[in-house]
Amino acid sequence: MACTNPTFWLSYCYSKLVQPSAIHIICLRVPYPLDIGANYDLYYKIKALHSQGVSIHLHCFISKGQHQQPILNTYCATVQYYKRTTKLKWGIPYIVSSRMHALLKHNLLQDNLPILIEGVHCSGILLDPAFDQRTVLLRAHNVEYLYYKGLAASTSMGLLKLYYLLESALLKKMEQKLAHRLPIINVSASDATYFTQEYTAKWAYYLPLFYEGTVQSKADEMGQFCLYHGNLEVAENEQAVIWLLENVFNKINVPFVIAGRNPSKRLIALSHKQLHTCIAANPSDTEMLDLVQKAQINLLPSINATGIKLKLLNALHYGKFCITNVKGANGFADKGLFLYAEDAEDMRSLILQYYHAPFTHSHVQQRVALLSSQYNMQHNARQLLTWLQ
Repeated sequence: MACTNPTFWLSYCYSKLVQPSAIHIICLRVPYPLDIGANYDLYYKIKALHSQGVSIHLHCFISKGQHQQPILNTYCATVQYYKRTTKLKWGIPYIVSSRMHALLKHNLLQDNLPILIEGVHCSGILLDPAFDQRTVLLRAHNVEYLYYKGLAASTSMGLLKLYYLLESALLKKMEQKLAHRLPIINVSASDATYFTQEYTAKWAYYLPLFYEGTVQSKADEMGQFCLYHGNLEVAENEQAVIWLLENVFNKINVPFVIAGRNPSKRLIALSHKQLHTCIAANPSDTEMLDLVQKAQINLLPSINATGIKLKLLNALHYGKFCITNVKGANGFADKGLFLYAEDAEDMRSLILQYYHAPFTHSHVQQRVALLSSQYNMQHNARQLLTWLQ
């Protein structure tokens, strides 16, 4: 049936008129493979923008262990790779100064296309007057100042703690300057509120994480264990797992599986102290997904409240019950997606309550209703392009 609503057609035609046909995207890292959470938003955003007919000129910095990825040429008109520098620049956060590259500046100044900066990490070009008149948006993946402050609190290593604290202080100044200069597109509603209230940002918007997936949680099928999954190299993730082992599963006899990348010797030893706890080191993507689906409860408390936790999004799309805390759910617009435990006693109580509870079709339907519209990639891509113009 044809749509006869004139307002709809005016809105549709306007969105097409203002949509840029080509853009630059500067990525803080190579956005493939999907081995860390940040790459999901980067990679699927590129795919979604490509499907909207946009010609993408991608610029990405190669992080440690990364390589050029030919798959990116499928969705981008051009792909440029840059090595990070180790040179320090006084008063500039290291994550920013290490991505200030002369060749990047040269390539961006060959035209006047809009620029999407992915991460405060890549915002060094805005310190150059050559970009004062360019159309630029910043996609903030975190309130980086708070993230680095949290990293400092999570480590006991003196020099590393000092680095995190210094980086945090510099990032706070940088983010405040950026908030007064250009539109900030946040991955969570809470981050957008922080930029508006604490940094008095002129334009701080919320645009959900770009995520390609549908709810595939299995109803009426009992899970076999509780699961924590994540990158175990990250200090705050290791800290959360140790807390679960020493304060929750030392007092309840419920099977607990820890899964993630490169667990430390300490974490491996702790996970083997009790017969009902174990660790799955470096599972493949398929193995990790299988664990998420087979778990009765995904346990994902968080130490910090910035950004959005992709592991929670994966648990909602593929798992059954999901327990977190207020900090963990901070990045989600709808807080009714989770069960909440703020201390060890609450965590133990919820685990015992839901470990034998059925996960029903009504639970699945509720998730579909809450997630399908919010994570509509094509709609979100069109919104992003409107802001870019």
